[in-house]
Amino acid sequence: MKKKTMKQMIKKSRLNRKKIYAQVTFSDGRVLQIPVYADDQIAIDNLKQQLREKNGTFTDSNNNLFDLHNLVHYQFIE
Repeated sequence: MKKKTMKQMIKKSRLNRKKIYAQVTFSDGRVLQIPVYADDQIAIDNLKQQLREKNGTFTDSNNNLFDLHNLVHYQFIE
């Protein structure tokens, strides 16, 4: 198989990647959905560890800061 064809196949397979979301609820009632690719197990494990340890912060597209110390509940949804 040609190198160019192989690169095109890899690129096409990456375009159709399925995302799952971590829905995170904070003590002030705000909810944040964090997207992660379903086939990227390393990223999922890192996110789970960060949520379990309540370590770090997230910023949404409106520059709202979400501190994980105020985390109440999280779940993964499709």
